[in-house]
Amino acid sequence: MANPHMGLVIDNDDEVLQEVRNILSSLGHRCYCASTQEEVEGLLQKHSFCYVLLDLELPVRSNQLPKIQVGFNILERIRVNFSRDQLPIIIMTAHGKGHEYPTRAFKMGADDYIKKPFDDESQPLEDKIREAMQKTCGKHHNSCPNMGTSKGARPKSAAPPKTKRTQSWSYRTRHTFHFNGECRNRRYLIRIHGEEAWVRLETFTCLWKLAMQLCNNPPGWIHHSDFHENAHSAIHRLKKDLAKVIRLDGECIENDGQGKFRLSVPPENITYDEEPLKAYHPALFEQHAPKSRR
Repeated sequence: MANPHMGLVIDNDDEVLQEVRNILSSLGHRCYCASTQEEVEGLLQKHSFCYVLLDLELPVRSNQLPKIQVGFNILERIRVNFSRDQLPIIIMTAHGKGHEYPTRAFKMGADDYIKKPFDDESQPLEDKIREAMQKTCGKHHNSCPNMGTSKGARPKSAAPPKTKRTQSWSYRTRHTFHFNGECRNRRYLIRIHGEEAWVRLETFTCLWKLAMQLCNNPPGWIHHSDFHENAHSAIHRLKKDLAKVIRLDGECIENDGQGKFRLSVPPENITYDEEPLKAYHPALFEQHAPKSRR
């Protein structure tokens, strides 16, 4: 018998999990279910999946409260390792089209979404799953019927090819940072994943220094002595500011435990607008300029 399609269902609501299990069973699919980020990471290491159904409000571990940011963290981590061609992700959310959560999820790499409860949707979950698999199954997935019966985590060779620039380095996140630098009410503009983030001058300055170190000297570590003040305090305030203005966790700022920090994203994810940067931050731009502009 051919190996069936395999889905990963991520939700901490037992009723939703049971409903989705019934839907997938009617399609002849197998599924694994996870209720925490910890469980998700374990399943992705052990199994190959044809698609992911992801709720956003989840706990990191079973003894913790669910948070929206955890779902976004899971989405981002999956996209670090699997492209859309390899593993489609359908978001399950109580929020409708146009709400900030589905919009943000699409920007981060989600393929589709469905509103809960499923009865309210004009397009059934079954159809959304079929559409997602039409783009991918038979190309990459070891668990699909026409790809044999091999099991286990997908080999690294199946991951999207890395550019020459990042081949030797790994990064925690795939955040995109576009530095504009325009000033409004003593806040300065950065676009993170396409969303506007108006941050304090200290945050903007610190992120720009980290970004230029990353672009000019990957993997981008800066020693704490290169900061003009206590580095740990500066990084703490930076993370707090990002969490406040754009609900971004601090995982993109990495500490090696030996007094060094870096912006942990691929260098090609850093872009900027030269004119407003020169207008609003001339000294900063000249002192920490991209190598291509020196």
